[in-house]
Amino acid sequence: MKRATLEVGGLVAMLDCLVVEKRLRTLPGVIAVDMNATSTTATVAYDETRTDIETIRSEIEACGFHCRGESVPCHICVPNGTVRRPCGP
Repeated sequence: MKRATLEVGGLVAMLDCLVVEKRLRTLPGVIAVDMNATSTTATVAYDETRTDIETIRSEIEACGFHCRGESVPCHICVPNGTVRRPCGP
């Protein structure tokens, strides 16, 4: 099992979080989803042999929201190690 936190943009209301949660829970291999409206993130526990980050990201976008991928603190390199998000405003 793997766990990832993804940025979800475009959330307007609490019901938006429920829409994303419900959609992601239907994906094969997704074990748990925890949406956080304050930080606009979705923490997803999933079986990496049945699904992947790109599929999860695509499902978030299919709901009509934006997803840049995994949310990584600015002081840590992005998982693929090629790009680093700028810190600060």
